[in-house]
Parts: sequence; C-alpha cells; structure tokens
Amino acid sequence: MQAAVDDFGTELEIINTNRDRQGMISAAAELATRTNKPDDVIVANEIKQGRRAYKTLSEASIKIFILLNPLQDSETIGLDTNNLVGRISPDNEIAGYAQATRPAGKDSDGVQIMALLGDLVTPAAIKRTEGMERAVAEHADAAIVRAMSVNWSADKAKDRTQRFLKAGQTASTDMFFAGLNWSRPAMDAVSDGRMTMTHGGHFFAGAWSIALLNDFHTGQTAIDDQGFPMPPIHAENVDNFLERLGEGDWQRIDFQQFASENQEYDFSSDAILSASP
Repeated sequence: MQAAVDDFGTELEIINTNRDRQGMISAAAELATRTNKPDDVIVANEIKQGRRAYKTLSEASIKIFILLNPLQDSETIGLDTNNLVGRISPDNEIAGYAQATRPAGKDSDGVQIMALLGDLVTPAAIKRTEGMERAVAEHADAAIVRAMSVNWSADKAKDRTQRFLKAGQTASTDMFFAGLNWSRPAMDAVSDGRMTMTHGGHFFAGAWSIALLNDFHTGQTAIDDQGFPMPPIHAENVDNFLERLGEGDWQRIDFQQFASENQEYDFSSDAILSASP
C-alpha cells in the first residue's frame, strides 16, 4: 500500500487495530472527530465491525472504501451509501474449494481434512469454509473431520495441528498442507516441499484500493465493486514467484499501471509478476 501511495503521490496513514472490535470502532470515532479529517478511509471489514465503522465515518462526511471483506447486504440496510466509494475483495470461496479439491481422489482410503479457520464470523473466513464444503460435497472420498477457529494465530494453529496429529485422528502418513499467504516463509515452505500450495495475493488489495481511489479522484463518479483471484503458488510456479516477489521489494512495481480510465482492471497474478521486473 505504501509503495502504491508513493507511485500516485498521495499521503497514507495506517492505523492497525489488530482485529480488535473496540479498537476498530475507537479508531473510526477518532478519525471522525479530527479537525483535519482524511479525504478517504480504507476500512477492512474485520470481525463484522465494518458497518459500525462505516456509519461513524459517513456521518462525518468522510468517503469510505471497503477492503477485503465487503459489507453484506444485511449490513447495508439503513446506511447512507452516498459516501461509499467502492469495494474490493478476493475470491475466497474458490481458494477454499481448490485447497480441498487438490487432495481429493489421491488416496484410495479417502481424504480426511483438518481445517484451521481464521475465525467464524469474518466474511473471508466464511467464504473459504463454504468453498471447502462445496469441494467435499463433490468428492465422496473427502471429509472435513475437524474444523476450528485459531483466531488468525500461527502459534495457536501449530498447537492445534500438533494435538490433532498426536491424538491419532488420522492414520495417514501422506499429508497435504495448504495455506493462504504469499509471504516469503510460505513461498519457502512450498519450495522445499513442506507445503503443497498456498493461495494468496490478497495483501495486494491495499495497493489496488489506492489505484481505485486515484481513479475516483481523477474523474470517475463511482467505482464498481471489484474482485480478484487468489491463485495458488505450487511446486510448478514457486521459483518464478520467489524471483519476482520473494524479496518483498514493492517499490520495484509501478502501481500506476494498474489504474484505469474505464474500470478495465487486471489484478491477476500474471499482471503482478509482469509488473515486477
């Protein structure tokens, strides 16, 4: 996001509320009461607090862009959406579907799936779970034998996985590990075989939101809802991703090329890799 802001010549302030309900609401209230209010606020609708944050900011006549977890139809009832600039979210459902589909049919004894969920209420987590459930419904040999929330904690995920394996809830020694992130540790894990695949690209949504806000402020009256894929990094393509994105040098990408005068956006992995020489 910072790299995109630098490319477009705007200013950015980041307020991290760490998925804390009260922290998110307090941050919105503080922004709404500032003497010098921001032109726009990008809101991540985490733990279903986006409606409250939106209402507070909108009543202060601040423009809002919703990031990653769009407000659901039920959440927009009674809201004045005139200050809603746009929304962008990844295809979480297909990511969950692909992760559960990949091992299906690979074991004659059936596939047992343990699912570690970020939480149980965030739209992204719900969509990924729905994707997994759709895949299982299509494959008679697959079953979700355990699904649990780990509250986005790597330590908790590790602990729950170790307990699951020690309890002998699976007799298989042929294990498939999939994740959701394009971080360097995740790429390294795919590269050395500790993980089979990892979907991601959603952290680029921050940069996409800057490009979309630029288009809004340079003449477009509204931004259509935008979506983008979360393609997998796997053994066949991980070297290319490591070469282009492994160092995390986002300044090498010219994010201005992702802006569009007619809202014909390309936020695909091919476009990202091509933009990172």
